[in-house]
Amino acid sequence: MSAFIAMPVTPSTAAPTFEYRFGRFRLNPATRELWMEGSLHPASPLVFDCLVYLLNQRQRVVGRDELVSAVWGRVDVADQQVRQLIQRARQAVGDDAKSQQTIRTVPGGGYRWVMPVEIAESPDGPPPPVEGTRDVSAPPPSHHPDAPGVAEAAAPSPAVTAQAASDMPVRSIRAHARLRALAILGGLLLLAAAAFYGALRTKQAAPAQTSAGPGMARAVVVLPLKVTGPSDAAWIRLGAMDLIAQRLRSIGMPVPPSDSIVSAVHATGDPDTPEGLAMLRDTLGAATLVQGTAVKSAGGWTLSLQAVSAGGQRNTAQAERADAIEAARDATDLLLAALGEVAPRDEHERDGLDRLIQRARAALLANQLDAARTILAGAPEEQRSDPRLRVLAAQIDQRAGRRAEAEATLLALLDDPAASAVPETRADALTALGYLELNRNDCAAAERRFDAALLALEDRRGSRYGSVLSVRGSVRACLGRPEEAVRDLSAAGPLLDAAGDRLGRANLDNHFGTIELYRGRPAQAVTYLQSARATHQSFGSVDGTRRDLSLLCIALSELLRWPEALDAGEALWALHERGDDAGALYSAAGLRARILVRTGRHREAEALLDRVEAAHPTERASPYAVAFHEARAELAWAHGDARRTIAAIDEAWKILPPEKMSDDEDLLTILLRQRASLSLGQAPDDAGAGRQPGTAGETIPIPLLLARAERESHLQRLDEAEASFREAMKAAETRDVPAMTVLAADAYARWLLTRGRADDARATAGRITPWAERDFDSAALQVAIFHAAGQADAWREALNRAGATAGERTLPAQLTQPPVP
Repeated sequence: MSAFIAMPVTPSTAAPTFEYRFGRFRLNPATRELWMEGSLHPASPLVFDCLVYLLNQRQRVVGRDELVSAVWGRVDVADQQVRQLIQRARQAVGDDAKSQQTIRTVPGGGYRWVMPVEIAESPDGPPPPVEGTRDVSAPPPSHHPDAPGVAEAAAPSPAVTAQAASDMPVRSIRAHARLRALAILGGLLLLAAAAFYGALRTKQAAPAQTSAGPGMARAVVVLPLKVTGPSDAAWIRLGAMDLIAQRLRSIGMPVPPSDSIVSAVHATGDPDTPEGLAMLRDTLGAATLVQGTAVKSAGGWTLSLQAVSAGGQRNTAQAERADAIEAARDATDLLLAALGEVAPRDEHERDGLDRLIQRARAALLANQLDAARTILAGAPEEQRSDPRLRVLAAQIDQRAGRRAEAEATLLALLDDPAASAVPETRADALTALGYLELNRNDCAAAERRFDAALLALEDRRGSRYGSVLSVRGSVRACLGRPEEAVRDLSAAGPLLDAAGDRLGRANLDNHFGTIELYRGRPAQAVTYLQSARATHQSFGSVDGTRRDLSLLCIALSELLRWPEALDAGEALWALHERGDDAGALYSAAGLRARILVRTGRHREAEALLDRVEAAHPTERASPYAVAFHEARAELAWAHGDARRTIAAIDEAWKILPPEKMSDDEDLLTILLRQRASLSLGQAPDDAGAGRQPGTAGETIPIPLLLARAERESHLQRLDEAEASFREAMKAAETRDVPAMTVLAADAYARWLLTRGRADDARATAGRITPWAERDFDSAALQVAIFHAAGQADAWREALNRAGATAGERTLPAQLTQPPVP
């Protein structure tokens, strides 16, 4: 990530007027005018400021707080106001929250301009002033040398250079307080760090890269630490800061001198405020900010560090030592591992095996697998057979998708009497094997592994025991034993809380979310999963965040909360796209593609699936690929291709056969395959036909009830068919899962229409009216109902609702023609 310095720029009076061109629009920052196809397009001042700022920073993600500071000039702005501003900004340029073709929401990061932009000279110079526009004579904002140039422009004017484009006169949309602080920086910071600025200016002669791109320099700013301890420990505030900075520099990371940081902190004020941090980041060119605390206790010093990237990614590290400087050194090395770097080895290196393992685990937590392997490889030869290193090496292999190698290592360790004699090591190996069984979708085998791990542990009050209890609980939910699952998780919670294990608690929340999904309670699942995601992100736990997002994709889809589901799918894909595990990549692509299909974004879904399969063709039979093939099937059915639908479902069933399915997303393939078969004139499938409740009080899943109803209808057993439809509606009422309610009501109402029972169909369709504004299937059913009833006005309104949510989907041609009264 490139460093940059914010310096005042005085625009030349001879400079031409530039404008941004995108789609049907032209935006002139100097005249503060937005034009659409030659006509002036109105935009409020806040909306215009928002558009200008996102356009100026279009090569990176703009954080929520940064945007607030830029547009409002303060930080105390409610989230609802920010969302409304983004909505109005999208509307001003013909965009909306569903398509996000211009301004994209980046979950956990902020907002980014994504539409291709051309920067060109205004054809006629500045148009005459328009009444009501703001004064544009105010000083321009600070110039950022890494502001986007014209490399991405489709057809830039030859007269426009990258420097000129970034020097465009733009109204200062920062707060007056910020401008005043930057003026102070001009007097203080330049005196304190002139040499530093000069060196960076020399490096930036070439066009700077944005912090979002690959292979960039990683400018890191280490801030003074906050110290809680005796008065004679005040030196730690700057002393530890300087040690951390030196250690980062020793491996080649660009870290500004400590004196310039101190000057900047004095000039900007409190760096704990979003505005203060944004000013420091801009002024010092920080792609990453490192903040820290040092706390004195009876046992010594606890030093905690947190690195926050420009995109909002967080990595944390903590070390406890008797000496504050040693604690700072250990915490820095752990933070480096989390950032994918290997700490330097000093002449007085005293790292024992425990610290080496800590560093490797920190790298694994952040999914920095290469760094984790390098750290383990640095162990002395005589220590490489240590059981803890072998378990950790297996976990790294498992995360990278090398499951056969991981399993071989773990089984060999369990067969080694000396290694398996240590209870904690044996429990760790058994737990890792349990996760491998889950990779195979074998919950029963996983439960046996976790049972054995719990038996191996002698300490039944620690966080390790609580963690294994927690994951066993989620497995028992998979096996259809929710009461036992809740009992395990409830017992795990106090153990993790007593140990202060926040990361373990986040995993527990993830497992509670899993159980709520299995129990058909997606709204409750979302609450747990959002809490887990927040903690996992704060710890920089990539794998934990992936698990949270995977389940959020499912839960939000079941709730028909499509904008949030799209955000979760995009965030999940962004994490997996950087991963090493091709099998898990298939899972992420499948989950995201399923959401894209269900929101009518078919071309995008197909391109995603094709890209993954072309890159990793051998992984299409991976246990993780079930959702991938399910998405292929839904996409083929949406295109009206029954044969490809069947072929894709058969691929999914090779991995997860119907008899092993437990959740609605998988069971839907039974209903879908039967519909495809019937559309081809084939006999109805019998998969799932004999499925009965597994326990007392358990109902048959809704997709199976509908498959049974449609099979009976095909065989002209109409009474039996209606009984199954009604049973499905009753089950939907009991569970209150919007997606399943829509599925049941849509199938039953359309069946009633084919029987000529329009009134009954209307009553059934009324059950899903609340979701017609945001869900295409619900709106499409209303179109069919009102068309059949000859209600032209109601039909027209329903048609408009359906059109607003259709995406690339279409209604049958006869439903788009006005009904006959």
